[in-house]
Amino acid sequence: GTRNLIDAAYSENLHAYIQQSVAFLYGDRRGEWMREDEPPRPEPALQSVIEGEKMALAAYEDDGLPSVVLRGATFYSGDSWHTRTIIDAVKRRQLPIIGTGEQYWHYVYVEDMASACVRAAEAPAPGEVFFVADDWPFHARDFLNYLAVQLRVAAPFHMTTVLARLLLGDTAKFLTQSARYRTDKIKKMLGWTPRYPTFREGFAEIFPQLGIRL
Repeated sequence: GTRNLIDAAYSENLHAYIQQSVAFLYGDRRGEWMREDEPPRPEPALQSVIEGEKMALAAYEDDGLPSVVLRGATFYSGDSWHTRTIIDAVKRRQLPIIGTGEQYWHYVYVEDMASACVRAAEAPAPGEVFFVADDWPFHARDFLNYLAVQLRVAAPFHMTTVLARLLLGDTAKFLTQSARYRTDKIKKMLGWTPRYPTFREGFAEIFPQLGIRL
């Protein structure tokens, strides 16, 4: 898909070509703050994302295509399957706190991701890679407990990491990853800032969309 888009882009006089990528290419980094120049360590399932990034950046280096790579943190929104699934799982007490629950998750509201794309199109920085995330990475435990309180349901139960890996497989691996993503580069170079700096502002928008009264 990326190859086809790049080939099509060569026939146009583009102001910017934006390559969508993901921040969680780094896997579990034990809560470290990641910068864009850190080498990713993707799971095999995400190798195609790295290949797409390389294609876009090579198109700039070799042929001058004004490519920009945006590595988005985990998206969330009221119409997102992922977000609705998490809310439903917390309601049903089916999403445990794994281990200590101190692994860092880092989100970005979809409207903020969209505004980052606009900024990258209006003020292009060809050849650059940017993280796009909100200002508050959080412990998984705190987030799941927050949802339970807001939804007025029982607190999530706890599960050991070993048991979670046995029962949940790759899903447990993803849920126990811990990393944080610095966004000072996109803020400085493109003037972008999130409208929803933490998940609390984002979920204040989402709950009414889903008919959930606080």
